[in-house]
Amino acid sequence: MFKDEAPRFRRHRPSRRPPREVVGIVRRKRDGYGFLSPLDGQGEDLFLPPHEAQALMEGDRVRARIVRGRYGRDVAEVVEVLEHARRLLLGTYRLRRKRAWIEPLDPMLPDRIPVDPRRDIPDGVVVRARFVRHVEEGGARAQVLGVAGEFGDPRLEILEIAFRRGFSDSFPPRVRAEARAIPQRVTAEDRKGREDLRDLPLVTIDGPDAKDFDDAIFVRTVPGGFRLVVAIADVSHYVREGTALDEEAFLRGTSVYFPGLVLPMLPPELSNGICSLNPDEDRLCMVVDMFFDPTGDRRTAELYPAVMRSQARCTYQEVAALLRGEETRLEPFAPHLRNAAELAARLRERRLERGALDIDLPEAKIRLGGDGRPVDIGVEERTDAHRMIEEFMLAANEAVARHFDRLGLPTIYRVHDVPDPEKLEAFARLARAVGVDVKIGERGPSPLELSRLLRRIGASPQKRALKMLLLRAMMQAAYSAENIGHYGLASDYYLHFTSPIRRYPDLMVHRLLKEHWGRRGRIPGLRRIVSITEELQAVAEHSSEMERAAMEAEREADRYLKCLFMQERIGERFDATVVGVAEFGLFAEIDELLVDGLVPVEAIGRRFVFDEERQRLVLPRANRSFAIGDRIRVEVAAVDVARRQVQFTLVTREGEESSEGSRDEAGSRKTSRKRRTSSDVEPRPRRRLVRRHRAR
Repeated sequence: MFKDEAPRFRRHRPSRRPPREVVGIVRRKRDGYGFLSPLDGQGEDLFLPPHEAQALMEGDRVRARIVRGRYGRDVAEVVEVLEHARRLLLGTYRLRRKRAWIEPLDPMLPDRIPVDPRRDIPDGVVVRARFVRHVEEGGARAQVLGVAGEFGDPRLEILEIAFRRGFSDSFPPRVRAEARAIPQRVTAEDRKGREDLRDLPLVTIDGPDAKDFDDAIFVRTVPGGFRLVVAIADVSHYVREGTALDEEAFLRGTSVYFPGLVLPMLPPELSNGICSLNPDEDRLCMVVDMFFDPTGDRRTAELYPAVMRSQARCTYQEVAALLRGEETRLEPFAPHLRNAAELAARLRERRLERGALDIDLPEAKIRLGGDGRPVDIGVEERTDAHRMIEEFMLAANEAVARHFDRLGLPTIYRVHDVPDPEKLEAFARLARAVGVDVKIGERGPSPLELSRLLRRIGASPQKRALKMLLLRAMMQAAYSAENIGHYGLASDYYLHFTSPIRRYPDLMVHRLLKEHWGRRGRIPGLRRIVSITEELQAVAEHSSEMERAAMEAEREADRYLKCLFMQERIGERFDATVVGVAEFGLFAEIDELLVDGLVPVEAIGRRFVFDEERQRLVLPRANRSFAIGDRIRVEVAAVDVARRQVQFTLVTREGEESSEGSRDEAGSRKTSRKRRTSSDVEPRPRRRLVRRHRAR
């Protein structure tokens, strides 16, 4: 492929007439309604009216008819519930004589769910329970499993967020029994038929809090270029198909990471034990052994099973310090790590040249106290060490994907479709409004064109806001047995191979590779390939669904903890950046905390004009306007923890003329600074709010 040539991508195009029936995943909203996300990813989410959504739970897989609803839009009419994702719930236990029930923490569940009385559990405590019957089966019923804690504990709210989406904080007895039965040491029998890499100075590089080490790396300069060895935990050796361990891993699909809490895909005996590449311990691994020329072009890649022994457990911060020339405990590995940094820089340069998108946004890091409440929010530092490991994992994943494609073997690919044209055009309008020239043709931009655009945005004061908008225009990456390429990486062949401890598709790819070796390289017949592909597509769809659920859970948990943190800061003022503009107000993000909130229009001015084309809110009388990327000063006005919302008011900078919204009817400045809690916030109907201001 030439430098300026972009990979070709085949776009999934929804049919013009949607099917009359669809299978999808339920997404509930707190106001009673919901949406149905089609499982095949085709078309937009369908609206679920309140009367359809009230008997359903978050994550339910349902079959529904597509019917014409009010205002002429398509809505979903549920035919049957195929599968419930949710297994557990938390709630306040109530006991009245011979009757007992749970009052769920989740407001989208029934107000009362009957349970059998437990005399050993006091009234009023929060309990953990398991569903034994659901609403559509004659009314919900649950079984109490034990006391979870006291009402108001933030850790219980985090658990409830996870339970709502089908995840669990414990493993069934059969799964635990299988995990305990696995030896915690590599045996001589395990080592048979494997390359011995125990003398190779492989090291793991992870975050300081990590306990599950999937990958280890080693880089050496060799004649004509670099040798990169990526060793990945061989989970498939221990988690065999058809076992209870495998069934539970499939159901979970992924590990879920919250501040201060991890819900692993595998029991800790595996995730933190025999599968984890812990230092100074023999471990089984799957290896991608690659050779790159001096420009970073991969020339060869060899895949094989091995046994290894990690020489060191490194953190990103330690490696970054070493690369900056600081003295660290990693000096014995300095030559290899400096070689690694040099190779990573060349791999990154080649990747960007071919058009890979580099949307590198900082993330908030929430630190919790002993009671589970947030005590600090900082911006997580992304170092050269992070980027180095990212480049090596990308290279390994791509090498394995090309291996499967070259042999014509079925597998689970990681695919990323071309951006949504309408959202991309909206992004282009906003970019042009802030002076970045963007042209969107009929076929849309290639990855290379968008990559070049991102470099131009890098010099813009609005770069963070614009990158966030571009990210929203991107389709969500997913798993599929059909390879359509990965738009964001500008790669024709890509899959996930490097994290089998925490991602089920990676585990499946390892198994498929071993099956091929077990056949001594023979390729299955066409009929068998079709059958395997159908099975893999079902796994891919479920894995995509659970990945999305995990992302939503992690984001909601972050919003919840941020709201708790801001609840103690009502009345405080911060510098912020406008990240969104709408008819009903401005969305702003606090620069030092990465906490976003709404500045409603009534806090800005009573007479305004919303310029939709330029995405700008204009106050003619105040001779002032607001657009995405503008720096503003805000005061925390209110926090609604239940809705995960923060509300700001606009603060007039010293020496600047105030907006008309800062004065009352008599023209005197308002000085009231009443501290409000979440109970003071009433959700405002947005449409009514917009109409009221339009009338003025």
